[in-house]
Amino acid sequence: MASIRQLAAELRDQERPLLDRYQQLIDAAVTETERRLAQMMYNYQRFQLQSLELFQDRVPDRFHCFGVITHDDVNVRQRPTGKAEPVTRVDRGTPVIVMALEGFWAEVQLVGGQTGYVFKDYVRCEAGT
Repeated sequence: MASIRQLAAELRDQERPLLDRYQQLIDAAVTETERRLAQMMYNYQRFQLQSLELFQDRVPDRFHCFGVITHDDVNVRQRPTGKAEPVTRVDRGTPVIVMALEGFWAEVQLVGGQTGYVFKDYVRCEAGT
């Protein structure tokens, strides 16, 4: 039986060509409404593919939601405080697993398995909870 990592990788590889098809949908749109709807579908497909990448690493013990970073140059910190050292910085659109919300902070896991905390106003849940 295939592992979750193998299945996620297979799904990602099968779904990746659809991103080009969604781009064609955007390119074929004539009205502003068609373009906006097609762009939204493209963004959802891209988010789904990015979320599948999160399965390639350690799956956390806790899960609140799949999320996305909403601002540029966001610090991911070691602890849930602005005084904690940043472990890395991420940009708008970065997919994350939100493991928990703690006060003003979201505990997240990035693609690659790195974990830390971001100010919760800089992350939006896309699916889950």
